[in-house]
Amino acid sequence: MLSTKNGPLLIDFETCCRGPVEFDLAHVPEAVCEHYPGVDRGLLDECRQLVLAMVAAWRWDAGDQFPNGRRFGEELLRSLREGPPWPTLDTVVRRLDVS
Repeated sequence: MLSTKNGPLLIDFETCCRGPVEFDLAHVPEAVCEHYPGVDRGLLDECRQLVLAMVAAWRWDAGDQFPNGRRFGEELLRSLREGPPWPTLDTVVRRLDVS
């Protein structure tokens, strides 16, 4: 907890890490990435694959309470099996909304 002029601020160290901006951009829609013209597209693609694998693992956790978590996990695994180019998370969600 940090004390700020606007009140307490909680820092969640569970997902706090240091690394390339491409890892952060791998979590967001492609339109956000367009605001980062110097991004390493190859590294971004590798980070997207990693993010898909991480979120897929979370969805298969027995204690997962994410709505449609198992179905989302199945779609993430399908995306990983298909191989590159790796979709963004919002693309995977849209696939679920359509089906």
